[in-house]
This record gives sequence, C-alpha cells and structure tokens, in this order.
Amino acid sequence: MTATFGALWRVTPRVWPSPPGRLHDPGGDVHVFRADLDDPRRNVDLYRLMLADAELRRVDDVGHPHTRRRLSIAFGLARITHAAHVLAPGEAALDVVSARLGSVAVFAASRGPRVGMALVPAAAGTRGVALAALEAIGHAKGRATDPDAVDTAGVGQTLARGRAALLRVEVGGSAWNVQVLGLAPDVCLVIAGPGPLRTLRCWALGA
Repeated sequence: MTATFGALWRVTPRVWPSPPGRLHDPGGDVHVFRADLDDPRRNVDLYRLMLADAELRRVDDVGHPHTRRRLSIAFGLARITHAAHVLAPGEAALDVVSARLGSVAVFAASRGPRVGMALVPAAAGTRGVALAALEAIGHAKGRATDPDAVDTAGVGQTLARGRAALLRVEVGGSAWNVQVLGLAPDVCLVIAGPGPLRTLRCWALGA
C-alpha cells in the first residue's frame, strides 16, 4: 500500500442544513447529525433534565466543569436525535450512536446493521484516518485491527475537493464500507458499516 502520512490540511468542511421538523424511519439510510457542544445558546440545565440516572452519574463523575457541560449536552442531543424520529407502531427500536472530539459531536440514527463512528483530527493525516476506520469498525462490532488493511491513498485529495472518501475494508471474509467526510478544516468524520453501502443523510443540530 502506498499512502501519504502527512496532515490532511486542506480538508473541505461540509455545510449541512438544519433537519426537517419531522424525521421518519431511515430505512436503509443512515441519518447523521453534527452539533457544536460549545454553542453558548445551549442551556445545559435543560439537557440535564433529559438524562437517565446512569447518564447523570457518569456526567457528575467528571471533574472538569467544561467537560461535564459538553457531556451533558451530548447525552441530551442523543436523546433528542432518537425522539425526533416518527416511527410506525411496532417498529424495532432505532439505533443511535455518537462520536465526540472536543466541541464537535456527531450522532447517527439507523436501523438494521449497526454503524460505528469515529472523529479524527485532520492533522493526524491518512494514518489517523486508517486508525479511525478501525475504531469505527470496532464500534460497529467488527474486529479489524490492522491499519494496513485500510487503503487511504487518495483520501486527502478527495476531501480537499469537498467530496466524501469511500474506503472498503475486508476483515475475516466480511466487507466493511467506510465513509470519510470533512466536518471542518481540522476534523474528519469516519463512519463504518457492514454489508452494502448505505446513503448518509446529513443535518446540523442548532441550539
């Protein structure tokens, strides 16, 4: 494999619109939402009211106040993401997963095969993307451990043009589709899922 291990300095951030008022069953798609956890318009006390006791205990065990605030909002936004979907009676539960890096949070709602996500600084370069792909596959219950199995050649150029990079990873006879998106000039989203490639429908969660 030939790949560049330098920083992906020219990652083009994607501009995501606000989600519609009502979201329906994603079917075979994956609904993806990004959020700024440090948006000053967010009232952390309102988010804390949404949390389960176990989530509150996890938040309150964190020593740093700024991190506690971010975690409270992230847990609350995950619940909002789930509740925003209008599902038919008797439908199987929606699976909501999340990833966080600093003030950036991403949530994915899907049905069917579980997806996994990871966020990686663009400065980590293609090697960082490969490691984030392994992390995302692990979150989706896969068992990928070899970063050399992830061919990241061309990822930097693709992201620089504002496009999503698509990687295919073979693990023990299973095929994983890994999509890489530029969230901001310094952050990339890596999302992985087994089986056929799934369409990502992306929105931004405002305050």
